[in-house]
Amino acid sequence: MSASSFNRLVRAAEHKRYRELLWDIAQEAKLFEFPEDQALDLTEDALRFFKGDFYLPFPVVAIDDEFSCVVLIDLEPNQIGCHQKRRFIEVCPLGQNVRRGRLFTGQLPPGRRRILEQMADVDTSAYPEDLCYIVGGHVWGVAPKEDVHEINGDVQWCIMLENGRYRDSFSDPMMQRLMRFSRDEYISNAWVAMKEVATFCSPDFFVLKESPQVRPKQRKGKLLRKHERDIYTLLRPREIRQRMGLPEPVSTDRKSPRPHERRRHIRVYKSERYKKMRGKKQIIPATWVGPSESVHKGKRYKVMLDM
Repeated sequence: MSASSFNRLVRAAEHKRYRELLWDIAQEAKLFEFPEDQALDLTEDALRFFKGDFYLPFPVVAIDDEFSCVVLIDLEPNQIGCHQKRRFIEVCPLGQNVRRGRLFTGQLPPGRRRILEQMADVDTSAYPEDLCYIVGGHVWGVAPKEDVHEINGDVQWCIMLENGRYRDSFSDPMMQRLMRFSRDEYISNAWVAMKEVATFCSPDFFVLKESPQVRPKQRKGKLLRKHERDIYTLLRPREIRQRMGLPEPVSTDRKSPRPHERRRHIRVYKSERYKKMRGKKQIIPATWVGPSESVHKGKRYKVMLDM
């Protein structure tokens, strides 16, 4: 747990040098876990959402996966559209990824993969286990050309942890050069995180919130770690019930078949047969069968039917 990318952000936020920069963000962030084997191919609904109606489910969202954690932050209330400028922070444990051999996997975003590939011919023992970078900047989309979005952004600062000591671009010229050299890679990774958020709009999946059964109290000068927080995950109904320790619902009435479970989503009427509704959007409410909350194996679960 302590080795997660999000926990590295939390520890940096507790450091007196970076408290003003990171504390409020780490405190407010809602943690979304993106499984390592989760495909990033956007469905038609998710792609439409990403192009036109993209928004963050919370003002500060942390996307934590097996390789890094990217925090996306709205600059204004109720921001809509991937072209809107947003803040981002990426935390990447380089030493941990290199030592685990995560260099040439197709699951890695292009920017993150290029950074790690540069280390491929280097003795991995030269990279301490705690080697980690944290960068911050802005990302936004440019008007699409031929249905493809271009991206833009900036990187404003960089912090690196190595052998228990922090270095940063605020005072270290070498860190300033590294920040400028890797600018495009950092922005690319933030853009991938936005696409990961877009996958949460697929109506075939539901968002499951997992919480500690007993919520710990936050100690003075300390932030809650990942295992002490609410974690949001995208899963299919069968996978959700397995985690919640619930059986699959069974319909005993042939005249009333079990309804098709669908998550709350936006429907766009495109067919010509919709004379009055064509081109309009409508929010379709969620359909869920059986209990949507449970306590199982020390965790409290809730299916988020309003997301």
